[in-house]
Amino acid sequence: MKVKLKKKFENNKHRYGLLTFLNEKVYNVLAIESDEWFTIIDENYEPIMAKRKAFDIIDNTIDDIWVIKKNTNYIYIGPEIFYNTPYFFENWFDNKEEERKILNEFIIKHPEYISSGNLSKWFYRRKNDIENLICSLEKRYFDDYNKAKRIYDEMRENPTKIYGYYCDTTLNEIMKDKDEFISNLKQQLADLNKFLDENPQYKS
Repeated sequence: MKVKLKKKFENNKHRYGLLTFLNEKVYNVLAIESDEWFTIIDENYEPIMAKRKAFDIIDNTIDDIWVIKKNTNYIYIGPEIFYNTPYFFENWFDNKEEERKILNEFIIKHPEYISSGNLSKWFYRRKNDIENLICSLEKRYFDDYNKAKRIYDEMRENPTKIYGYYCDTTLNEIMKDKDEFISNLKQQLADLNKFLDENPQYKS
């Protein structure tokens, strides 16, 4: 299914969360949910859920790889692999390893779902996503750790003062969360770099 932004939405894209879609550009719909939402890969190479009413349908052909799934309050039309994984796109935006891997493999097989069809740009963005997230998380956890340590030190010096949820396990919890999440991201990055080394045609 091919769509493009309706004329009346072109000047109000910020209001409807459509800033990452270009005027007059045709996009392939990745999936339809609840008959109201299109999932489309935008100009930032991300699978964005956008209001169906904001787009004109240029070609309403249902793709061969799509399935139609219905229940009482929900309809899904799109690749079955996304339907079979609950909260697929939410988990993708949370950088869950399995969902990232599934979508990468899907896009390699079906590059037409990227508006530019440029796989090297897709993988450049994925690598960039992980690198930027690692940097921001390391800073955030560093700041959280220092804050917790400061409050913990104050708590030991003044045990009668109330310090909310901070306790003697907080520092260890912060460091454990940091190590697990960032280690997972670093492994994703290593796997992606290995894949790109083995498939240089996908490098920028």
